[in-house]
Amino acid sequence: MKSLLFEESPKTYQTSAGRWVRVLPDDGLTYHLHDLVHGTALGRLLVDEQACWIYDGDILEVAEQEELAGLVTGYRKEMTELLRTAGI
Repeated sequence: MKSLLFEESPKTYQTSAGRWVRVLPDDGLTYHLHDLVHGTALGRLLVDEQACWIYDGDILEVAEQEELAGLVTGYRKEMTELLRTAGI
């Protein structure tokens, strides 16, 4: 399968709880999450091809998990549509 994230770079996002998170794409289906202020790992977001996600970690609150998953899956949906309309 062609990666939907062929040009995706790390993103920085501030959650509603005020936490600054760096989202680092790994293999196109895994995103590593890091706290920028404290320099600690926050876990991972695992996303399947249907944009369903699960948080693999125990630090982030549910609202933060949903915000970050929305950031990731929203971008994935845009890329899927772009690839579909381009016939790829």
